Amino acid sequence: MYPLVSVVIPVYNVEKYLSQCLDSIIGQTLKNIEIICVDDGSTDKSLEILKQYKEKDSRITIVRQKNLHAGIARNNGLKKAQGKYISFLDGDDFFDSTMLEEMYKKAEEDQSDIVVCEYFRYDNKSNKTTEHIKINKNFVKISPFSFKNIPNRLSGICHPNPWTKLFRKDLFTKNNLLFDGTPYFNDFTCVMTALSIADKISIINKPFIYYRTNQNNNLTNISQKEHNLDVNIQVITSLYNNLKRLNVYDTYKNWFKEKVKITFDNNQSEQDKDKIKSNLPSEIFDIIVGKDNTPLVSIITPIYNTKIEYIEKCINSILQQTYKNIEIILIDDNSTMYNYDYIASISPKIKFIKNNVNLGCSKNAKKGFNIAKGQYIIKVDSDDFIDCTLIE
Repeated sequence: MYPLVSVVIPVYNVEKYLSQCLDSIIGQTLKNIEIICVDDGSTDKSLEILKQYKEKDSRITIVRQKNLHAGIARNNGLKKAQGKYISFLDGDDFFDSTMLEEMYKKAEEDQSDIVVCEYFRYDNKSNKTTEHIKINKNFVKISPFSFKNIPNRLSGICHPNPWTKLFRKDLFTKNNLLFDGTPYFNDFTCVMTALSIADKISIINKPFIYYRTNQNNNLTNISQKEHNLDVNIQVITSLYNNLKRLNVYDTYKNWFKEKVKITFDNNQSEQDKDKIKSNLPSEIFDIIVGKDNTPLVSIITPIYNTKIEYIEKCINSILQQTYKNIEIILIDDNSTMYNYDYIASISPKIKFIKNNVNLGCSKNAKKGFNIAKGQYIIKVDSDDFIDCTLIE
């Protein structure tokens, strides 16, 4: 009898956490599963631990490869998978015991291609959950749904990780979906492509995964690598090729443009610009240098002693707009009660200006108009917030 769910686990030097990971899968309330562990050339005792668990549980299969990173490990695990559905978990994280059963039941009930759940951040030092990462209910009102009907919200509801999702296996096999072979960001293209082509996506508003933080994570630690140009080029090109190959590029074109602009700002060195131009399709390069003809909208928000919780809600409502080609001009009119300087770090879209004297609302609006680069302008008061579709 074929398993209902195949769990694929890339494993690389996670001996400290691997037992907790494997125990959480072996102890699932859904028993008809297979567990495919892909050792990515570990140099610690991870492989030895895998062998010990395999002796105890016949559902475990071990695949070995040289160190090619988590994306290739997942691909090799997929080749072995026989389940109707696929679940992914990193070797240093762990599942709630009911996760696979509840996700499977939801997939079968809705006949969904993908089921998405929530997760906990789990602090490695305190061994406690620190944050419940929820699905954004403001972006999707019904379940199941398809992003084909709301293409500009493709990044809106959840993180582009594989482990908060249960996938129908034939979504991969029929569409030739593979993870990238990059050292990191290797899940982004595959997951976003899967979300873009799925006809039915279901949501479970429960946290089932414990995502470990605050440790030296050999598999996913990218704190020093977040802006690696070569990886960004490869990942964006891979996503572009997938969307084109599967005939959904036109559907998600506006969303893709926004993703490109966030990945490659136009303040690169001349050497980096040459590399980008040489290695990216011309259509993507035109987006980076502003030749894509998408009108820019400037949002002007004067601030004067606005409560922190109000201004944060206001800014979040602007950043969550379905129309993405925006700039945000915040003008602090010499506030005396709060320091808003940190707001500029929230997003590269934000231009933060601080007055040395109090000018008043109308003069601040005029100041914003003079600075704005947008073809269109909208003013939003800092103690208000707007619907996510307003600008579009």
